Amino acid sequence: MPITLTNPPAAPVQHRRAQLLDAGIVAGPLFVLVSFAQIPFRDGFDMTRHAFSFLLLAPGGWVQTINFLLVGLLYIVAGRGLRRRLSGSAGRTAQILATTLGAGLIVGGLFPPPPSFGYPVGAPAGAPAQMNTTAVLHATGFTSWLYLVVSVAYLVTSVQFRRLPTAEAAESLPHRG
Repeated sequence: MPITLTNPPAAPVQHRRAQLLDAGIVAGPLFVLVSFAQIPFRDGFDMTRHAFSFLLLAPGGWVQTINFLLVGLLYIVAGRGLRRRLSGSAGRTAQILATTLGAGLIVGGLFPPPPSFGYPVGAPAGAPAQMNTTAVLHATGFTSWLYLVVSVAYLVTSVQFRRLPTAEAAESLPHRG
């Protein structure tokens, strides 16, 4: 009996798309959870004075590096899922934003901030006198890209919401059942 090839069912495609989107759902909470989990084991780390980026420093910093890299990759994967899920320019924009956020986290994880503000133990008590290259790359990669991505995401989202019909207009549309 000859074997015939047919198109695969749509369910596996939708399942893969959902998995890609799940990567974005997991990314943020994972970053926060892994960061908070390290604090009890980091002598001198003070949440009131130090950002999670400081966990990249000192013994055990490799855990936070992996956290930055993994979460960055998850956002990049989620970008692919958003591109597949959303049509047209919204899909392209969402993918660019998620991928940019992921790339920023990767850069931030590869280039830690300088020891300062008393962390790690023995570091200068205040801000560094000069920003070194890794500090600039960390700030640019993580902080600046993050704010840029979030700002553009709000802009794109507000434009999309403005295109939605108002509640009164939606009520006048014929219902599909």
